[in-house]
Amino acid sequence: MEQGMITYDGFESAELGLGVRCGFEDVKVYSFEKMVDVLVKRDGMEEDEAAEFIDYNIIGAHLGERTPVIVRFDGELLGE
Repeated sequence: MEQGMITYDGFESAELGLGVRCGFEDVKVYSFEKMVDVLVKRDGMEEDEAAEFIDYNIIGAHLGERTPVIVRFDGELLGE
């Protein structure tokens, strides 16, 4: 792991890779849907409860320039 990279403990299975941008440090990228799955399976939350938890406690927390990116997949983009 790169020095100073912020990660979300317990969500390793939701990692998609690294976000790279010119002039900025790389950041971890996570799947919102996979993070919901983790909370449902690991903590027994309902899907809507898990989504609200992530929105408020994870997406709503700015941790500085190295804050990870959370990607929400659009069903149309996935051919659904």
